[in-house]
Amino acid sequence: MRLFDLPYEKARKQLGTFGLAGHAHTIRMKDLSGGQKARVALAELCLNAPDVIILDEPTNNLDIESIDALAEAINDYKGGVIIVSHDERLIRDTECTLWVIEDQTINEVDGDFDDYRKELLECLGEVINSPSIAANAAVEQ
Repeated sequence: MRLFDLPYEKARKQLGTFGLAGHAHTIRMKDLSGGQKARVALAELCLNAPDVIILDEPTNNLDIESIDALAEAINDYKGGVIIVSHDERLIRDTECTLWVIEDQTINEVDGDFDDYRKELLECLGEVINSPSIAANAAVEQ
């Protein structure tokens, strides 16, 4: 049997790469969980190898293992990937540039997710509770 012009074994390997357990490779799509369906969809998407992939909230219905597999796949992908997400875990685990869309503008974040969070909280007048800050405050007392 050939799927996507792949031998059966290579198709199974592709599914396994995205964390779909071997026993699920022969289950009908309608009977898979939301996370399993997402893994199959990502495996298929990567087989098509488009130049750019746009993922809108890709972690919906995914468990932690699936999010980790997705982040790894994004990092390994040779094309461009645009991710629209509120999922901190995915944002932290992908090796990408962080852009923020706000007030009809798109701005690159200078730094990583923590820098963005700190800047955002400072704008709101809040302070990040950092263990190192708490330790320094305790030493000063």
